[in-house]
Amino acid sequence: MCSLSLCGTFCSLTSIFGVLFLAMLGYLIDTDYKHVGEWYEPTNLTIPTKEQKDNASSALYATAAVYFFCFLLSAGCICVGGRKKREYA
Repeated sequence: MCSLSLCGTFCSLTSIFGVLFLAMLGYLIDTDYKHVGEWYEPTNLTIPTKEQKDNASSALYATAAVYFFCFLLSAGCICVGGRKKREYA
């Protein structure tokens, strides 16, 4: 069965992956890494504008911050689940 600490562990691992992936993607877009792919709305130019890069990278950083908050909640679930397990033992 699923316990609070097991659920917290799974959610914390997926949250850490989300933080790392989104922060790295935001950094790559911010530094204009050419192998990221076409993530921008095409204009007359073939390269993304500075405004498009700034919007995309700031959105990715904000989403990484949300995943970090989820990680903190998951860590709290692990602590509470471990405490409950010790009380019942």
